Amino acid sequence: MAKWFALLLVILLAAVAAFYFFVLQPQQHALSEAQQAATACAQQPQGLRDKVADLTIIRDQLQRSGAELAQKVERRRRSSPPSTRRRTSPNRRIEILLLPLPVEEAPAAAPAPKSEAPGA
Repeated sequence: MAKWFALLLVILLAAVAAFYFFVLQPQQHALSEAQQAATACAQQPQGLRDKVADLTIIRDQLQRSGAELAQKVERRRRSSPPSTRRRTSPNRRIEILLLPLPVEEAPAAAPAPKSEAPGA
């Protein structure tokens, strides 16, 4: 009877070990990977907020410098005498660039000589 009990105990221990290695260990591994992914996702919004703040600062600086440049251009236009102003519109330059280019026609090709089949 003791041998049967020992054999049953060994089989039970083998079943528990197999259950641990084939079921519990992969689940624990998947859980640790999911926790790492969750940590990375939790840190991502803060990084995006930082980028948004940086881009907002850059946008504000560009708007300020654009407004300053527009004021400078307006001041120069007002201060320059009318005779020295350039009277060509920017659209004229575009029209000139869009004119079609002359196309040279290729010389007509000479007709290919007819070859007669031998023995005909």
